[in-house]
Amino acid sequence: MILEEKAYLFDFNKLEDVYRQPSCSMKFETCKNTEGLGCLYSHKQRNVVILPGKVETAVQVYDSERDSCSHFDLGEVPAAISGNIHGDVFAYTCSQGTKIHLCKLEDGTKYKTFSRGSKAAEVTSIVFDKFCFRMVVASKKDTIHVFALPSELALNGKNPEEVKSSIYTFESEEPNSKSIPHNIMESQINPKGGLFSRMFGASEETSYLKVYISSPEKQVAITEDSQLLIVTQEGKYFHIDITSKGNVYEGD
Repeated sequence: MILEEKAYLFDFNKLEDVYRQPSCSMKFETCKNTEGLGCLYSHKQRNVVILPGKVETAVQVYDSERDSCSHFDLGEVPAAISGNIHGDVFAYTCSQGTKIHLCKLEDGTKYKTFSRGSKAAEVTSIVFDKFCFRMVVASKKDTIHVFALPSELALNGKNPEEVKSSIYTFESEEPNSKSIPHNIMESQINPKGGLFSRMFGASEETSYLKVYISSPEKQVAITEDSQLLIVTQEGKYFHIDITSKGNVYEGD
């Protein structure tokens, strides 16, 4: 639960299939957090909480596996924060929203910086896929960006066979390169209008897929089978195959 200057982590005390009275297991003090920034990720028996720090330019990361709370100074005020489910990295952006910074969760150092665009935008959502192959960034602009992440993030401490079953393939100019993808084919255009998506050649610093949708308020997610889900405030939803197929589907 996130309040203006505090946050609480509750344990539902599940015993077999019965949920008992929840109890507060952790209390966090933050700077003034009127936007309710923060996220919780649970994987197996590990919980990771990412929140603003006590000062505006910092974040705090609680890791239940280590039973510790670390504070990292970002040097700028975060306007959006997110992390991946395995607790390897977290991403943030400032109020300008032009750069998305990927940081190591263990020590807060910047791992990679991605360009969302040259014009300022309020970022509303940053999400990762299950194995950290991709990162999706949505804003109040009409564009949703999908970024390819360095492949070593997907392999870091995870079951190789499980990761292998989820790896997607692209044509590449450098077959032996570990970087993800070049020469990605153009996707289909929805003839009904309202949404346009296009895949194009990309580097690791810029998005390889841009989705244009005329709705300032939208939520995004990535499924385990590489579908980008988009829900708008008008009640429309879209799902896009963000592998090389690039098929677009629309619904109400």
